[in-house]
Amino acid sequence: MTTSAAPLGTPLAHEDVLKLQAELAEIGILQEKLILLRQELLNLDRKQIANREALAALQRRAREQEATRKGASNSSGICTSCGAEGGGMHEPVWLAAAPSSAFVLLPHQRAVRQLEQDQESLKSKFKQLKVGERKLESLLSEKASQASQSSSDPGVLQTLLSVR
Repeated sequence: MTTSAAPLGTPLAHEDVLKLQAELAEIGILQEKLILLRQELLNLDRKQIANREALAALQRRAREQEATRKGASNSSGICTSCGAEGGGMHEPVWLAAAPSSAFVLLPHQRAVRQLEQDQESLKSKFKQLKVGERKLESLLSEKASQASQSSSDPGVLQTLLSVR
């Protein structure tokens, strides 16, 4: 349902002003939700990067430990978590506990498994949030289109929606 736009310079009726205010408020709320969602995406991305760096550091440390023990160790086999020889005979690792800033001493393989599981969980959350972001952008675009069709000055709405 589209209403004809009033010519520029023509005062708006009280109902039109109220309708425009409501539309702008709704668009503003959607924009705030989009900004918060993008901030959450950034936080998840930072966590993914930290996990990836931690996994690489554990693998590097395991290879270094294996190289120093190569002659002294008689164990054979390959570590399933890092690929180093020695059958997983690595020193325990201090790993930060997720919800707090406490550290926990874990066996090397368990720490690697935990980081890999966290990485998969973060990847899944990231994908879900990206889908939500696309839906929110689509809804915002739709609301903007509707508001600009009913507004007497679509330039105002276009300016407000150029936040993307």
